[in-house]
Amino acid sequence: AASATARRIDMAAFSLGTRLANVSGGLPGALLNGLAGSDLALSLVDYNALVSGKVDLLPMTQALGTRIGLTGASFDTILAADVTLPTLLSAMADATSNPGTASLLRSLSLRVPGSKVPLTRLIDLGPLGKTTKATSRDLIAMDAYSMLRESLSIANGQRQVTLDLGASVPGLLSSKVLLAIGQRPVNSPWLAVAQDG
Repeated sequence: AASATARRIDMAAFSLGTRLANVSGGLPGALLNGLAGSDLALSLVDYNALVSGKVDLLPMTQALGTRIGLTGASFDTILAADVTLPTLLSAMADATSNPGTASLLRSLSLRVPGSKVPLTRLIDLGPLGKTTKATSRDLIAMDAYSMLRESLSIANGQRQVTLDLGASVPGLLSSKVLLAIGQRPVNSPWLAVAQDG
């Protein structure tokens, strides 16, 4: 006689970051431009599409594996591979259910530099890293803006970014801001999944 045992493991995901994305208008776009080192030509509508569009990290990692020739590999193996920003943004587009966000991410993948993104410094999937396929019960959704911002930041590698805000600050003809980016703690990725309990 055959028998089977089912096991449920509760997980929790958390991320470390900034609340700068809550500022609407030109500052979030200027931050992305500064991190990318080029004008990404984002409108307020684009910004809203990025903030409202959710990217599911497990399907994104699976799509990334397909794009870099690691189909069927574990998520940890895929995240440890050499990945460029354009490839990552294309995989993010594959893993969002928002058509506007997907279209924007595909467009941005043509405008960002080809820098490599050390994804293991960005994402730690914990116990899920050993798996090879996303399931519907393992939902880890992140807004596309935060994911893009952190990916650009880690690929940039610079500790300071100059933001040209133009005349967007009332009373000033032009304004530039030098933003210092703090060092991420060692062994502390931006997003980590841990077993709950």
